[in-house]
Amino acid sequence: MKKVIFTFAIIFILQNKAFTQIEMHLTVPIGATFIFPYAEGTKLIQTKPYFIHYDAMYYSAVTYNVGALMQVGHRFDLKYETGVTSISLLADIGYSQEILGVRYYNSVKKYINAESTSLHTLNLGIIPKVNLYFPKMKIPLSIGFGGGVKIPLSGTRYLLKNSGEEIIEDLSYQDIKEIFLHPFMPYVKLTVDTYYYVSDSIALTIGLYGSYNFGMQYDTEKLNAEGSSEDFHLQPLELTEYGYSSFDIGLTFGISFGRPNPKLKK
Repeated sequence: MKKVIFTFAIIFILQNKAFTQIEMHLTVPIGATFIFPYAEGTKLIQTKPYFIHYDAMYYSAVTYNVGALMQVGHRFDLKYETGVTSISLLADIGYSQEILGVRYYNSVKKYINAESTSLHTLNLGIIPKVNLYFPKMKIPLSIGFGGGVKIPLSGTRYLLKNSGEEIIEDLSYQDIKEIFLHPFMPYVKLTVDTYYYVSDSIALTIGLYGSYNFGMQYDTEKLNAEGSSEDFHLQPLELTEYGYSSFDIGLTFGISFGRPNPKLKK
């Protein structure tokens, strides 16, 4: 009986137009991340000579980003054979590694400290896509614009002092909640993908993406407490606000299922 029900279910799915318009894309984004830190605060004055009268400059840094994403959703086919052939509404789900880097320069002692935090994030978002095909271009493409949130689940913090001493700290989700005021990063992104079909509805994809991450704000009370420690002095200011935003840009490589080759559309 179960086999009969399963067989009828498969037949229903294959014959139902609503299911035939479901599509899925698996992609690997690889690119560069441009970090834009910002900070406000007052000079930190301590009793020990080497803590007196710090001032600082916070430099932006360039790191990398990599991930694995799945986009799945419904495609709304249009009657046009060229131009805009369909519109897709997709959930954007996956993993990404975010590397946050910043340098601190002290103009009195003439040294630079460096800090980077590697975060493993769960990405949850929505991305509508406009699917295009022009015979003269020969290659179908899609343009998407969407957004969502990145939730850091774990990470690693690397601190490098001017003396060469390196401090490495593993971060759990609970640690991240304590370091940042809000443990999630809103983002918006733009994608452009091209499709190279290997069958009627399976294609290899290559694309470009740009994503702006609104970042997270640090808990400055915790950072100030760390900064006043002799063993962990990387924060030269008595901070009132400290955070960052970032911009990602790069390439995507993947495979697409369910979107029919527009060259075969009649």
